Amino acid sequence: MSEHRHTGTQANDRQARHRRALEVVGGLAVIAAGFGLLVSLLGWIDVSPSALIARLWPALIVAVGVGLLIEREWFEGIAVSGIGLALLGSANDLVPGLTVGVVVAALVIAHGLSMLGRALRRK
Repeated sequence: MSEHRHTGTQANDRQARHRRALEVVGGLAVIAAGFGLLVSLLGWIDVSPSALIARLWPALIVAVGVGLLIEREWFEGIAVSGIGLALLGSANDLVPGLTVGVVVAALVIAHGLSMLGRALRRK
């Protein structure tokens, strides 16, 4: 009986972490959108909102990675955040030679590693 309660407690903890992660990701997305709008309106960058979105959309992937880290999904969170940062660098020409194809290949490798990690963690 106590094992059943323990499982229920774990489920509740996981739901709470998931809810918190969604709130963090949502908050980061709203902050990023507001910051982009602010710097555009202040004239700090001379770019249209659509061009700004085209350059900053990978920040949402980074936010999802942060959400995974909050949920204590360490490997997946680091992989998704890293891919988001790589895409952000690529979209803003900060990383020479980094293309979407390279990022997609890295994503496939990261997913395979994640699958392998989950299989090895199981008892």
